[in-house]
Amino acid sequence: MPPRLNRPRKIILTTGIGILLILGGLAFIAQATRFPETTFEALLFWMGISGAYMLIQYNLWR
Repeated sequence: MPPRLNRPRKIILTTGIGILLILGGLAFIAQATRFPETTFEALLFWMGISGAYMLIQYNLWR
């Protein structure tokens, strides 16, 4: 069983994971030649990133 995380560690992970997801998404967009082609694709991409972040945070803080 993994050790339980205390509140400061959870806050650090919450901030760090968010920053990594944003920077990773921006790096992907910067290197992609034809993505996103439309605003709709860009919004769906960021919705997926936000959903992944939400699920990670739910599992971290429960």
